[in-house]
Amino acid sequence: MITQDVLKTLAYFQALADMPLTLLEIKKYLIKEGSKNNTPLFDIQKSLNHLIKTRLVCGKNGFFYFENARNNKVYINRIEKIKNTHGKWRKFNKINKFLMYIPYIRSISLTGSVALNNASPKSDLDILIESRKNRIWTVRLLTTAVSAIFLRRRYAKKINNKLCFNRYMVENSDLGPTNINHVVKNRVIVWKKGYDTSGETIYSLKPNIFGFAIKTLAEFILNITAVGFFLEKVSGALQIKKIKHNLIEYPRHITPLTIPASNIFFYYPSVLETEKKCKDILSSLYRFGHVSEE
Repeated sequence: MITQDVLKTLAYFQALADMPLTLLEIKKYLIKEGSKNNTPLFDIQKSLNHLIKTRLVCGKNGFFYFENARNNKVYINRIEKIKNTHGKWRKFNKINKFLMYIPYIRSISLTGSVALNNASPKSDLDILIESRKNRIWTVRLLTTAVSAIFLRRRYAKKINNKLCFNRYMVENSDLGPTNINHVVKNRVIVWKKGYDTSGETIYSLKPNIFGFAIKTLAEFILNITAVGFFLEKVSGALQIKKIKHNLIEYPRHITPLTIPASNIFFYYPSVLETEKKCKDILSSLYRFGHVSEE
C-alpha cells in the first residue's frame, strides 16, 4: 500500500512539473487517502529501494523519479530550480512587503513552484490571500489595484517575479475538495495576523508597527462609515460579472460566485490538466505490467 502511495506521489509531481523528489519531500507531500500522513520515513525508503530494484524508479543525487522520465537529467534541472527558488524568495521578501498593509488582509502565503522549491528562472510568484470575513471581494479589488500601482502584478507577457493572485480565502474557511488542496496544503505562510511565521521560512515578512497602525485605522474608518460594506457589495458584483465573461471557465460547481463567498480560485484548469497527466503516467505503469494496481 505504501508503494502505491509513493508511486502516486512521484507521478503527481512528474505531471505537475517534471519534478523529482527527495526522500523528505516524498514524506512531506505523500498522497495518502483516508488518514493522516504518518507513514514512517523508513517504510518510504524501503518502498523506494524496492522500486529502484525493479528499475521503475531511479535514484540519483538524493532525488527520486521514474526511470522512463522524458528527461533523464531531471535531477540536474531540479538542483538548478532550487537555486532559482532562493533568488525568488529574496526578491519577494525585498519588494512585496506592501501586501501586509492592504486593509482586511489576514494572511499571505506563497504557493506553486516557489513554495515547492522548484522555480524556473521565469517563474511568477503564486500568492494565496486570506481575508477578513465578508471582505473577500474588497481584498481582491485592493490587492489587484495596489499591486498594479507598484508594478508587481502579473500580466500576459510580464511573468518573471510578478505576483499571480490565484486564490483568495476567508480566514479559517473550508479548503474545498481534495483535488484542489495540493496547492493550498503545500503553501508557505509568509505573514499571518497574530502569528509568528518565522518558523515557516527565513523569508517571512516582518511587519512595521506604523504601517499596521495605518491599516487598522483605515479598516476602522471603512467599517464605521459603512463604506466597507458598500464597497464589498458593489465591487463583488462587478468582479463576478467580469469573471463570468472570462475566457477560462470558472468552476462555479465548486465555489459559486456570490457576494458572501469564502473561496475564489483561478487555477482549476491546471488542476484538471495535472490530474489527467498523473492518471496517464500511472495507467502506463499498470498497462505495461510494471506494477500492479493493488
